[in-house]
Amino acid sequence: MRRVTIGLLIAATLAGGCGGSEKPADEARVLAPVTVTPVALHHFVESVEGSGTIAALPEAVTVISAFFPGRVATLPVHVGARVNAGDPVCEVVLDPLGAAEIERLRRTAVQADRALARQRSAVAAGVSPRIALEQAEVDASNARAELHARTRDYAAGTQRQTLRAPVAGLVTALGARVGQEVDSGTPVVTLVDPERLAANVRFDAAAASRIAVGQVATVAALDAGATPFRAVVLRTAGFLDPASQRAEAWLEYGGGLAPGAFVRAVVGVGTRDDAAVPRSALVKTDRGYRVFVVAEGVAHAHDVEVGVSDGDLAEIREGVTVGEQVVSAGAQELADGMRVALRDGAP
Repeated sequence: MRRVTIGLLIAATLAGGCGGSEKPADEARVLAPVTVTPVALHHFVESVEGSGTIAALPEAVTVISAFFPGRVATLPVHVGARVNAGDPVCEVVLDPLGAAEIERLRRTAVQADRALARQRSAVAAGVSPRIALEQAEVDASNARAELHARTRDYAAGTQRQTLRAPVAGLVTALGARVGQEVDSGTPVVTLVDPERLAANVRFDAAAASRIAVGQVATVAALDAGATPFRAVVLRTAGFLDPASQRAEAWLEYGGGLAPGAFVRAVVGVGTRDDAAVPRSALVKTDRGYRVFVVAEGVAHAHDVEVGVSDGDLAEIREGVTVGEQVVSAGAQELADGMRVALRDGAP
């Protein structure tokens, strides 16, 4: 934008010397320089912001779980470790019945032995048929045999299951520790494909309604001065989380941020050509913003509707016209109707 330096003519009466005489009015005028810039047409990109973390796409996450109940014997991996397909990630000593089941079988065997003793006494007294005794003998024998077999298997503790990585990946979570009892289906190790990471970002309802697949965005870590990465909206959830009242979107990006890194994303949701002024031209008021338009040596206050920003430029939706001259430096000192004098100067 071409800038022209102008001067604000401020009338001031200066006191004279010891005699109290006044200087001529022309000598009392003080020139306060200000700068004007023409209102220009600018291509603005409207954007929305959200925050989230770097995570693997859902289909790139592999959860390795225990097949049977047992106790974790070894866990040779840690969060951040890389594993290859087939590598062992956990060993579980199987406990298919457990101590509680052994105790149940013991009580059953004791009850069967007592029932057998009662039947023997009843048969000896002639108050119970022989067939009842024979059935009691079978029941007691079966109960003792099952208790013996299950106790032997449980005490041996030789049955083990080795959990192996079905695919290569990066360990991002451990669901158990060595010595911990796990049930069937308990998640033990979580792997992700490090080549399929994306930014999982959440937006408020108003912003989410304007996000669509394919829109261009930038993603940057929350660290001060972090370099933003170019990104593209890969997919959207299409619904709000009832608790947070926010909706998530996945942004594909080409950065090298680690899983779990906190990020901020800016998504371009629309473009338009509109009037632009330097942000320094905006004067805050109780009702919003105003700028000063200079015409025929007079500064006129215009209330304006401010849109989006692009660097040092602010979009003006209403209040000025392209080509008009606005004060871009010194506007804070002006009042509506003040006379100004144009003069060439440095931008």
